[in-house]
Amino acid sequence: MTMAPELLTAEFDGYSCVISGTRHQGILSPLSRAISQGIDVVGLLEENPAEGDRVLAELVSQCSHEMRQVSGPLNYIVAGAEPDVTSPMQYGGHFLELDRELIGTSSPAITLIGGPETYIDVVSDIAKSYLIWNPETNPVDPHEVSRMTTATPITSVNFFPYLNAGSVN
Repeated sequence: MTMAPELLTAEFDGYSCVISGTRHQGILSPLSRAISQGIDVVGLLEENPAEGDRVLAELVSQCSHEMRQVSGPLNYIVAGAEPDVTSPMQYGGHFLELDRELIGTSSPAITLIGGPETYIDVVSDIAKSYLIWNPETNPVDPHEVSRMTTATPITSVNFFPYLNAGSVN
C-alpha cells in the first residue's frame, strides 16, 4: 500500500535526496548522464548505430560502476523520457530496458526530471519505492500516478534538481 503523496517530502541536495530521514544517493541513468555530459546519444543511435551503441555502453558502464559504489539507498535519476529528447519508441527501445537492468532487484527512489509531456506512465513501471517529480514542471495528478505504480508518489519537493546539458542547477 502506498502512502498518500502529500505526506512525504523529498529534500534534494544535488541529485541526492532525503526522504523520511533517509538519504538516497543520486545516480544518473545512462540517458540522464548523456544529457548532463552534452552527448546526443539519441542522435548517435539514429545516425550511427554502432557508435551510438558504443557510447551508450560506456554510459551504462559509468552508471553501473557508480551504483556498485553506493552502500545505502539509491535515488535513480531519469531524464529524457519526454518528446523534446526521445519518442516513446526511442525511450522504450533504447533506455527503459537498460534502466530495468541497472536497477535489477533493488528498489531505488526514482526521480523523474521532465516537463508536462514526460512519459510518467512508462517510467512509473520501474519505480518500486518512491516516484518523485516536480509538480511545477510536470503537473500530473499524484493520485492518477498512484494508480499506475506500486511506488509512493512524492510531489512535495525542496530544491528539485534540473538537468541541463553539461550541468545541474
